[in-house]
Amino acid sequence: MEHLQAFYQRTGQSSSQMAGGVWLVETRLSVFSTPGSIPLRPTKSEIVNLLQRTGRIAAIFGSGFETGKEVNSFVVRDRSYGMQSLQRQFRQQVKIALQHCHCRPVEWHEMARLALPVNQSTMARRGVHAPRYTDPMCWAAYCEAASLLPGCEAIGCFVGGELAAYMITWLHAGVCYGLYMLWTESLRAAHPTHALYYETVRDRMSRPEVEAMCVGRQTVPAMTSVDRFKRHAGFMPEPCHVGVILRPGVSSIMTHPWSVRALRSIRQRAGHRWPKLHHAEVFEVAAETHLS
Repeated sequence: MEHLQAFYQRTGQSSSQMAGGVWLVETRLSVFSTPGSIPLRPTKSEIVNLLQRTGRIAAIFGSGFETGKEVNSFVVRDRSYGMQSLQRQFRQQVKIALQHCHCRPVEWHEMARLALPVNQSTMARRGVHAPRYTDPMCWAAYCEAASLLPGCEAIGCFVGGELAAYMITWLHAGVCYGLYMLWTESLRAAHPTHALYYETVRDRMSRPEVEAMCVGRQTVPAMTSVDRFKRHAGFMPEPCHVGVILRPGVSSIMTHPWSVRALRSIRQRAGHRWPKLHHAEVFEVAAETHLS
């Protein structure tokens, strides 16, 4: 984990190592453990101290305790993974994609040049300002940092010689984690993400040092379309827990039973009109997370 933390620090991301995991400060409001599917067993005081140091109000983490909310991690453990592992429609899309796409490992010095347009397309689509991925110098520094992280590799999907999508994976304790997957809008019709998922899993599960491949756990709130994509790609849901701890002043208000009921009611009634209301589910999970 110290190597993973060093990687994030080299890329300019604020990170801490605690309770056997790496915690990232990614938004103005929250800090979270990564990879999120790794179960951690922090104490409440450790998390409160982290929130106070970082000035954030919420910590979201993969919980090694049976507290918080039960969700699913998406994992492949089958060494015979192949076309038979895919849902029927996904299988057909992979077959079509492989007629136009070619997947191969991409060296980090190549990534610095080839992946920049993919990053810029992805961030524009998400409406996110992220110089780490879109600025040429920042992205080159990111790739240099990734090249120093043991077990970190990139695999790309090319359409007509152009990089259409890529995935960054990291091997830790026998599990290959899919850390990031980005794709460009201009080549979406070729289904590069279908080909990329399929070929990445086939390659990683063919390696004797890889016991499983994991592409993360469900988020809070869940992203239904992303979860469905992973299941159709042959990843099996495995139960795990996600916990949320709030700063004490915020927690006393937002996890009060009256607050939780009110937020749940508002989210259920008006969430279709204001999708951002669904993020209030974080407070519901916090009310169900109990640490010593």
